[in-house]
Amino acid sequence: MDFSKLFGGKRSSDGSDAGGSDRSTRGKAIYDFDPTGLERAAKSAHLLKDHPNASKILDVAITESQNKRLEILKDQKAYELKIEYAKMEGVKQQHDYAVEILKEEAKTHRTKAEYEDFLARKRQEDRLQMEKTSQLELLKIQEESIKRQEELRRHTIDYEF
Repeated sequence: MDFSKLFGGKRSSDGSDAGGSDRSTRGKAIYDFDPTGLERAAKSAHLLKDHPNASKILDVAITESQNKRLEILKDQKAYELKIEYAKMEGVKQQHDYAVEILKEEAKTHRTKAEYEDFLARKRQEDRLQMEKTSQLELLKIQEESIKRQEELRRHTIDYEF
C-alpha cells in the first residue's frame, strides 16, 4: 500500500517516491539487495505512528493486503481450473482419437473379411468350373472311345461276314 496517498504526499512525475533515488545507483548491496523498499516501509511506519487515524489506516492496509491475496488466490485457482480443463480436453481428444482408430480398424477388418470371402468364393467357383470342364472332357473322351469301339466292332462284324 502506498502511504503517500493517505498522508497527502507527492510523487515525482516519473512515478518513483519523492524521497527515493535511482535504484541502480543507491542502496545496492553485495547480493543485489535493494534496501529502498525497507527504507520506504520504515518511513511510512514512522509517519503512521504519529498519525491520529493510524488504526483505521492499518485496517485499510490489512484489508487491501487480504483482498490482494484473495485476488491472487482467485487468479491461481482460475489458472489451475484452466489447466484441469485443458487436461480433460486432452483426455477427451485422446478418447475420440482412439474411438476413430477402432472404427477404422473395424472397417478395415470388415473389408478384409469381405475380400477374403470373395476370394474363397471365386476359388470355389473356379474349382467347380475346372471339375465341370474336366468331367466334360472325360465324358467326351469316353464317348469317342465308345464310338471307336463300336466302329471297331462293326468293322469286325462286317469283316467276319
